Amino acid sequence: MGEDSVALSLGDNGSIETSGMAVQDGKTIRTAGAWRGGSAVGGASGPSTGIAVGSAISSPKAVCRAYVADAARKGRSALAAVLRDLGSVGLREIALNFAPVVAWLVTYGILLGMIPSAWKPQVSVRVLPRLEKLLHYPHRWFNRDPHPFLDVFAAVPYTFHPLLPLLMLCRIVLRAGGVRRGLVFARCFGTMCLTGVLIQLFVPVAPPWYFELFGELPADYSMKGHPALLARVDQLTGSAHYQSLYGSSRNAVVFGSFPSLHAAWPYMIASFRPQIGWPMWLYTFWVWWAALYLQHHYLADLVSAAVLVEVVLFFLDGQYDSTASVGAQTASGRAADDLSRV
Repeated sequence: MGEDSVALSLGDNGSIETSGMAVQDGKTIRTAGAWRGGSAVGGASGPSTGIAVGSAISSPKAVCRAYVADAARKGRSALAAVLRDLGSVGLREIALNFAPVVAWLVTYGILLGMIPSAWKPQVSVRVLPRLEKLLHYPHRWFNRDPHPFLDVFAAVPYTFHPLLPLLMLCRIVLRAGGVRRGLVFARCFGTMCLTGVLIQLFVPVAPPWYFELFGELPADYSMKGHPALLARVDQLTGSAHYQSLYGSSRNAVVFGSFPSLHAAWPYMIASFRPQIGWPMWLYTFWVWWAALYLQHHYLADLVSAAVLVEVVLFFLDGQYDSTASVGAQTASGRAADDLSRV
């Protein structure tokens, strides 16, 4: 059989649909069908029938090219919708929603380092350890028999932690709600972080690594931070990455154990509508386990982080109690429906 022409397109159900002309026994026939899951479905019409349409698109390159072309088309459509959505949002609205993010970054990165130690409250070194003692110290549950694999496994979410909010914002804007929903996320996220840092400033709590090293001895603001069990990863890799990250004098909140923003970030991303689903919750509990395993946070720090997120979403997220789909609210959300099928 010789093929004159075959056209490929991506069907709604993820199949590759085909149509074209083919030659069989010297007679021109029209072919039509679909290619799905490695098998062909469909048939042919004309003087002769029974041609397996799958044979016309058996090349994996053709299938890949069809998917890539369709994904590119839908991506351009979604991007155009986002740009149109941006045109309907004023600079004032953008500035107001990102103001909490800016305030948090300025407070954490600049203002905290300018406050004299004499002005800061006394660091709590007794309350949480004594509370955790009732549960036999949860931060010791998982590292009684430390192993290099567990050390690295716990270090992974801590290493990629800063990327989460940016990825979530991109997902919302491009695929799950549009620009205005992304602004709501920025407002909630910034408010959560700013509130958490202010609590850490006015209610300083020594983390578990301090308790393991110094017990209930009074803490001093002149102390540098400590990588805790992440130091074992530095030893394993022959680097000083986590020591420089957590143990340097640039760490403005050494005694910022309560509440845990490491725990709050993934919890907010998992809770924010439209929700990603169980994979994000699985990642959240991975981070929580890592925070305990690495002795960076008490269990009370994690629980308080969840409470903080719920309070912020309750007051600032208009869809906190809504079960309605967000995808059709904006032009970019509607265009994203096509992109999500790719």
